[in-house]
Amino acid sequence: MNSFSIELNLRQRGFSLVEMMIAITIGFIIVGAIGYLYLGSRQSFRTTDAMSRIQENARYALQTMAHDVRMAGYVGCGNVSNMRVTTIANGAPTMNATNALNGIDSGTAAANYGGIARPAGDVIQVFAAFGGGVNLTGNLLPSNANAQVAGNPYGFKQGDVLTVTNCINADVFKVTNNPGSSGLVTLTYGSGSNSSNRVSGTYGADAFVMKTDQYTYFIGNNNNPNGGRSLYRSSLNDGTVELADNVWDMQVVYGYDTNGVGTADTYYTAASVPAWTNVVSARISLLMVSADNVLSGAQTYQYFSDAATAPGAVTPAAADRLRLHQVFTTTVGLRNRLP
Repeated sequence: MNSFSIELNLRQRGFSLVEMMIAITIGFIIVGAIGYLYLGSRQSFRTTDAMSRIQENARYALQTMAHDVRMAGYVGCGNVSNMRVTTIANGAPTMNATNALNGIDSGTAAANYGGIARPAGDVIQVFAAFGGGVNLTGNLLPSNANAQVAGNPYGFKQGDVLTVTNCINADVFKVTNNPGSSGLVTLTYGSGSNSSNRVSGTYGADAFVMKTDQYTYFIGNNNNPNGGRSLYRSSLNDGTVELADNVWDMQVVYGYDTNGVGTADTYYTAASVPAWTNVVSARISLLMVSADNVLSGAQTYQYFSDAATAPGAVTPAAADRLRLHQVFTTTVGLRNRLP
């Protein structure tokens, strides 16, 4: 055999069986490592995405609630307890310092609000004037069955509950006509929707009109086919609306001023509050859950209960142990009762 044939045979040699097995093993290790990295990154992404959605919902819900609770008892010029307020609007509660803020503990409130079933959670109610005011321009005497304002920048409509105030007196009435949108706007308070078509006070050009509402926040069942809960807000003017989904529970405790200095000395559940006129703050806790299963096992979180004002350890029910649970808490001072 010549040297050319030997050289050709050497060039045609392939991998041995041992080399092939080593190469396949290394390939499996690399593919396994890449797969493990992918699965870990995917799980991390799903968990992070679920947490982001939870935080977004919680932030919006708490900001909305905090804005409304902060305004409790406001009637345009300060605290309702410092003014003479008359309510003639049918269906609206009498506005006073006692019902400016109210709460109901879990299991003791109505089974539903606005047709929405309520499975769990506390209820908190806020009564106040919200939004900006529009100055009166005509028909200012109590003998008039309507008031006139300069324009309608806040969209007052028929059926709305409004308050007219001059910082000494205030009247809460319901609009019975279809107000215009510009120019000289007439707001009628006919006796069909009000206990009287006359207000109690005499108001000058310095008086103004504001939209008034009682907001009721509660946890209700939503339309998710897999079963779900949301935070709802029911109002006198706008009915019941869903504010944030995947809100599983709400617990509220109330800061109580025991010595009249305007700061909270202790916290009570709604059923334990001695007098609602001495409540100066509300601590709201929302239990948020992820829409999907993102965990590999049960988690434990700290949460309040109606039995105590201190949080306790909670483990989710078996059906929800793979969903991410997170508690968000904020404390809101009642602006009109703080020093």
